[in-house]
Amino acid sequence: MNARQQKKIVLKNSKNSTRALMIMSAVFLFFLLFTFFQIGVLHYAKGRQIATSDVTRFIDSTSNQPTRGTIYSANGEPLAEESNTYDLYAVLDSKETKGYVKDKEETAKKLAKLLDIKESYVLKQLQTKNVYQVEFGNKSRNLSIAEYEKIKKEKIPGIGFQKNQSRFYPNGEFASHLIGYTKKSDDLASPQVQGVIGVEQSYNKYLSGSIKPNKDPNALATSVTSNGDDVRLTINTDIQQLVESTTEQVSKDIQPKQMLTVVMDAKTGAIIAGSQRPSFNGNTGEGLSDMWSSLLYQGAYEPGSTMKTFVLATAANENSWKPQDTFLSGNLSIAGGKITDSSQGQGVITYQRGYELSSNVGFSLLEQKIGNQKWINALKKYGFTKQPKGDFDAMDGGSLNTDSPFSIINSAFGQGITVTPYQLLKGYSMFANDGREVEPYIVDSVSKDNKVVYQHQVKLSKKLISTSAVKQTTDSMKDLVSAEGSTGKAFDISDEGYQVMGKTGTSQIAKNGEYEDGFLNSTFSVMLMAPADEPKYIVYTYIMQPKTVMDNSMTKTLQFVMNPLMKKLLTNIDSSAIKTPSTIRVVPDFQDMETAAAKNLVGSLDLDYVLIGDGDKIVKQSINPDSKIVSNSRLMLVTNSLKNITVPDFKGWTTRDIIAYSKSSGIQINMNGNGFVDSQNVDPGTKIDQNQTIEVNLK
Repeated sequence: MNARQQKKIVLKNSKNSTRALMIMSAVFLFFLLFTFFQIGVLHYAKGRQIATSDVTRFIDSTSNQPTRGTIYSANGEPLAEESNTYDLYAVLDSKETKGYVKDKEETAKKLAKLLDIKESYVLKQLQTKNVYQVEFGNKSRNLSIAEYEKIKKEKIPGIGFQKNQSRFYPNGEFASHLIGYTKKSDDLASPQVQGVIGVEQSYNKYLSGSIKPNKDPNALATSVTSNGDDVRLTINTDIQQLVESTTEQVSKDIQPKQMLTVVMDAKTGAIIAGSQRPSFNGNTGEGLSDMWSSLLYQGAYEPGSTMKTFVLATAANENSWKPQDTFLSGNLSIAGGKITDSSQGQGVITYQRGYELSSNVGFSLLEQKIGNQKWINALKKYGFTKQPKGDFDAMDGGSLNTDSPFSIINSAFGQGITVTPYQLLKGYSMFANDGREVEPYIVDSVSKDNKVVYQHQVKLSKKLISTSAVKQTTDSMKDLVSAEGSTGKAFDISDEGYQVMGKTGTSQIAKNGEYEDGFLNSTFSVMLMAPADEPKYIVYTYIMQPKTVMDNSMTKTLQFVMNPLMKKLLTNIDSSAIKTPSTIRVVPDFQDMETAAAKNLVGSLDLDYVLIGDGDKIVKQSINPDSKIVSNSRLMLVTNSLKNITVPDFKGWTTRDIIAYSKSSGIQINMNGNGFVDSQNVDPGTKIDQNQTIEVNLK
């Protein structure tokens, strides 16, 4: 056989191999498509008919999804973490070798009690013909781990569970709109949890991890290539808890349409705390339908007199601020319209006194000294009327009404212009940074496998106003808080050794182009900075359309929120508001270890642990071996003797800690409230057994 004949044979064999490969690929593709057709259209799989509600379950159970990253506070405490829920189902097919429901009446009776649903409904589902399995509505879905374990313990024949990826928020209603919320993707091929608001949404690409097609040609699902990254926020849990409790108390008392309190590091822009009402519980979703948007950076509104500080700063920068010059307060006819002071004026007063009394007339005249176009240019320079670029999606940029000269003048006292608190905080930050604004942020860093892959860098603008203008503005802000009879005097805490500065604001609410009548149809706010000489913090709160006020005074209402918060911040002024990130630890396997040795080991790792029982050996631990946790996470170690359990001091524990302790010890703990444990009905150090119940109150 010559070379040419050999080449022809090789080519012929190559063509045959290629043709065979193409045929095999086509057959596999047909099989794959037919399998999906069986599941999605015919509801048929593994030789059995399945109910419509089980289609998603079948596909989900063949998918291997990445673990979503954990969101941590600045203190290193988990604020959102991977968890599981369970969907309960009942297998009806008698061919199922692992078990099926035989006694439908008895099963219906047990499940009705466990799921708190009508027995007749359960029985009707169990009597469904020609299906492999059935569910029992919403109450059989998204069961918690505790509910799952309680039902599983009953060992009911034919009852099974599908584990679902879910999200757990240890503190419940806690900076909810900032942290965000997740929902399961509608994509059956990749049913991952996806962020829909807040950091969960804007940093979803980091948190969600990645997946790629499974190399197994017989698989229907995808496989994990990389778990999600961890995100560390600037939220300080101690400050956040105080903000949550005061915001909740005021909200209950006066029932406002909206309320927001936020604390920012004046030098870096770090959002240390933020809470709003309406809010929601991330675990249950309760309250989310009342408001999806974040009041910090969405839903711009007319801010009122907090804008006067920017008029003053602009005038000072233009050498037009003469604080001792005078004007006639009360009423002003200008540009075809009329402007009035809320107090009907104080006669002839200085411009500084006009700032302290929040005179609309005085600041309309001051805006005219600056000039409409220069004022508009200044607003744009400060970041108003344009969309910010920050840590969140869909940030609002606000607007300015320039339809007439009168509208532009109105913006000098915060009407006819809409802004967000985010923009106000950014604007006020230039008074703490020698005329440079700092960009607010909430994500400090992102880590993958304990290695930082993103670290926030503080972003300062160019110098927007002169050093002299900054000093003139801050001097006036200090006087506003300290001067007798001023709008800010209620926030003066100098008698306790602290000096703050700031500005109050009140704005009418516009509806259908007209401002609503009535004192309470307004937005009330205050912006404070402290310490006054070298600002470290900027704190802002606003309340919109309350139904009533505390102690017959809106000032007292705002004071109730701001003064305790300012004192807390200033008391800790020597320590950083954003604590050093906690060290990541890998949890050892303590099981079967001598108790004494375990205590030595856990101590050397700087782990916060609780020893449960008085046995000489560890038999169980609350966090699995090889898990990666921050050093100040609380670990439960269970001994081989639970006859004498010493009750720990629960004060400061999170909901997550209490659940872990209850599950580890077997002691029933009833929790009242949200947040952190404030009190308990059994004293720390008391010896109890597993039959007793403990009550804890959270605030």
